[in-house]
Amino acid sequence: MKHKILLVVGDADLSNKLAGLCMSAEISDIDEVGSCAAALERIEENQYDLVVCDDCLADGKTDAVICKIRVSNPNCPILAFSNDEATRSCMWERGCTSVVTPTGVEAALVKMLPCLS
Repeated sequence: MKHKILLVVGDADLSNKLAGLCMSAEISDIDEVGSCAAALERIEENQYDLVVCDDCLADGKTDAVICKIRVSNPNCPILAFSNDEATRSCMWERGCTSVVTPTGVEAALVKMLPCLS
């Protein structure tokens, strides 16, 4: 079964690392976006099996992105990350599956990828 992953990450280097981890797990259908607007557009056009979401991008907080995923695909796992403890708490409340710090996002993704199979 082919899985589709959306990476909503503002830092290009981190996005590339996360995409590399996905490809190592033999998941090659990866959409990478660096803005809320692009993420909302992709969610409108596609169904994802996993979304990795930064808390804040150049064009704003990703609250609307998380809400849109929950409405369009309620069972989609969302791995969210933030440096701010209060923001991480809000992300849990919005229904994210896992919420970590940016330094923990790679390890969390590695743990979540086998669950897609």
